[in-house]
Amino acid sequence: MGGAQVGIIRLRLRHGKRHPRRLLRTHDFGPMLPRAVADNNFMARPSKRTIAILACLLSAALTGCGASAQRAHRADADAKVGYASFYAHRFHGRPTAYGETYDEHALTAAHRFLPLGTRVRVTNLANGRSVVLRINDRGPWAKNRLIDVSYAAAQELRFVRQGLARVRIEVVAQAE
Repeated sequence: MGGAQVGIIRLRLRHGKRHPRRLLRTHDFGPMLPRAVADNNFMARPSKRTIAILACLLSAALTGCGASAQRAHRADADAKVGYASFYAHRFHGRPTAYGETYDEHALTAAHRFLPLGTRVRVTNLANGRSVVLRINDRGPWAKNRLIDVSYAAAQELRFVRQGLARVRIEVVAQAE
């Protein structure tokens, strides 16, 4: 099948059917050589150059991202997922476990066992919004709650109307 073959090729439309009137001659495109048949022409018979490029890209991706992938995995392991609620208005002005007065307009939170003064990133899993809060109180004391946030934080996370939200908590900075 070495030489140039003259024939007619019908153009195929995107959905695989042939165009009724468009005809092209094969000699317009040069000689036809036998090729391997595959579902996609890119990987029908990959060249040595293509294999070498793919191998280099794969090795660069695996070695270059190793440390950051370990940090991301460690961060995911440290993150906790649970439900958050927010303080009622009646606690505004009362003392917290940290010794300061609770301000519902400040970005603060209550957690059962994280050290007071720790900064955490709280992400609302329903809408992706996140905020960094400072732990300044103990609680929540309801069994299914992971954290109590201030009213301002609940507004930032957009769950004031619902009252509860499923959140992910990540420690950003430990207490001094």
